[in-house]
Amino acid sequence: MQDYAERMTTFVSEQFAYDHLPLRLQGVAKPFYDLALTLVGQARAGHVRDTDALEDSIARLAGSRTFAIISVDKPLPHMRTAS
Repeated sequence: MQDYAERMTTFVSEQFAYDHLPLRLQGVAKPFYDLALTLVGQARAGHVRDTDALEDSIARLAGSRTFAIISVDKPLPHMRTAS
């Protein structure tokens, strides 16, 4: 399962880098491509305005923080970072 999680982390990191929103995901237990695209869309539309909100949003959509632990490597210009 760890191999799978590492491969998916690389895949999603590359996808998000392409979309100018690189994230790190760990502990992923199942495919989350649609979830990732949903969050990219929310961030691009300006609905997610800070990094904590983005982490909370992906956790809420996933049903729990244990699904995916994420951190924002490079916020979009309109996003605040937690201090």
